[in-house]
Amino acid sequence: MNQEEYWRTLYNNKATSDVYKSAARSGLMSYNEMAIILNKFLEFNKKDNVADIGGASAGLALEVSKLVNGVVMVDYSPSQVKIAKRNVKKVNVKNVTCLNDSFPDLSELPSGAFSKAFSGACMQYLDKSKIYVAMKNLFRILDVSGQAAIFHCHSEKMKKGNPHGKYNHLISFYSFEELRLAAQQAGFKSCEEIRFAINSGHRDARWDKCITVDNPNLSLNILLKK
Repeated sequence: MNQEEYWRTLYNNKATSDVYKSAARSGLMSYNEMAIILNKFLEFNKKDNVADIGGASAGLALEVSKLVNGVVMVDYSPSQVKIAKRNVKKVNVKNVTCLNDSFPDLSELPSGAFSKAFSGACMQYLDKSKIYVAMKNLFRILDVSGQAAIFHCHSEKMKKGNPHGKYNHLISFYSFEELRLAAQQAGFKSCEEIRFAINSGHRDARWDKCITVDNPNLSLNILLKK
C-alpha cells in the first residue's frame, strides 16, 4: 500500500456525517473562521467559480458558497464524497458540487474552469515525487488570472511535534522553497508565504497545546497567482 492509498483508506474509515466536522481537523477552528481567512487572501466575489481540493464533508465548501457563484468540491475518499453530497442536499444548497477525485491528478476538473481554488490539510499526504504534478494540475484548472491558497503544508516545526504519531513518516513536510520551486516550474508567476491570525491577532489560548494542522502558528501556508 502506497502513501496515497493508505490515507484514502484512513479517511474512508473516518468519514463523518457531521457537516461541521472534518475527519482531518482537530475541531479548534470553525468553518466560518476558515472561510473568513480564505476570503481575506482570495477576495471572493459573486462571479467566482471555486475549486475546493480535499473538501471532506463539504463544511468549508458550504461556507464559501455563500460568497461566490459556485464551488466544486473534490475529495480522494469516496465515503467522504458520499456524505458531502448528503450534507449539501440536506441544507438545500444549489451551488456546491461534490466529486470523487485525487490530488495531484484533479482529472474531474476542467482546464481553466476556476478563478479561485484552495486546499487545506491535503498536500502533505502527497509523496514528494508528486508535488510538481499537483502544482501543474492546480495551474491547469485555474483561468488566466486564477489564484490558489494552500493551507497546512506542514513546516519542520510541526514535524518535530509528531502530529501523526507512528504514521508521521507518511507525511511530506514541505519547506517553502520546495513549494515555491514546484509552483514556478508549473507556471505560477507568484508564490508567497501567508500568515493568518485568529481574533484580529490577539493571543488565542486554544492553540497552546495543539499540534494538528489547524494550528496557524505551526502551519506553512502559501498564496499562488498565475
